[in-house]
Amino acid sequence: MAPVHLGCSVCGFADRRGLVEVTLKSGARFTLCGTHALMHERSTNVAATPEHARALLSERRSQARRHVYADELAEALSLAFTNDRRKASDRRATERRY
Repeated sequence: MAPVHLGCSVCGFADRRGLVEVTLKSGARFTLCGTHALMHERSTNVAATPEHARALLSERRSQARRHVYADELAEALSLAFTNDRRKASDRRATERRY
C-alpha cells in the first residue's frame, strides 16, 4: 500500500531525503520526517491509525509558553535567530570602505 502523503504526515516536511515510511499497528503505512520517525520509535504509545499517530507526534508545547524568556540574553538570542527579520528600510545604513 503506497503512503497517502508526499511529505511528513505530521509537520509537512517535504524533502524526500529526510523522509521515512513507518508501518502502524493497523498495517497502514505512514510517511514521517526523521524527527517524527524517531519520536514514533521511542514512543511507548503505539499508534494504530494515521490520525492517532498525528495526535501522538504533534507539537505539544503551548504557543504562549514559547515567547516567555528566562532573561535578556535568552530573549536577544531568540530574536536574533527568528524568522521575523527587520526590513531593509529598518536597518542602519552602512558604508563599505575598501
